[in-house]
Amino acid sequence: MTDITSNWMTGSIFLSHTVKPSFMQINPVNGIIYLHHQPRNPMNLRTFQNLLATGQPVNIEIIKNAQIYGHHVENMFLTNRSNHYLCPYPMLPDPTSHLNPGDILQVLEVHEPNTKHGPSCIMVENDNHKPFYIFQPDWKRFIKINP
Repeated sequence: MTDITSNWMTGSIFLSHTVKPSFMQINPVNGIIYLHHQPRNPMNLRTFQNLLATGQPVNIEIIKNAQIYGHHVENMFLTNRSNHYLCPYPMLPDPTSHLNPGDILQVLEVHEPNTKHGPSCIMVENDNHKPFYIFQPDWKRFIKINP
């Protein structure tokens, strides 16, 4: 991300080391710095519907430690994997239910909300061929779309 601090007394601008050169452009005439934001790939229901409509396999990547949790095999879902005492779901000892950053999943189906306030979800499959759901509030937290 970009971290710019300015000193209003001296009028100088300090750029930290986190600025990526490809996103920063300096106007040589007046010295104004333009910062270009990285284009976002929105993750919403329509995005996944459009990607699946192309007929190509849609792959997503796990970006945070997670686990597959649920009491019924046909209704498993993605949760946080942590042993913190405030986590709503306990960490499972079974390593086949654990997902690590970099794991690739394939999107099988998209499900619209089934109630007025219920979240939409996607059904995905991992290497163990275990289908499970990822609910829409967890999309930005746990996954990114692989190109």
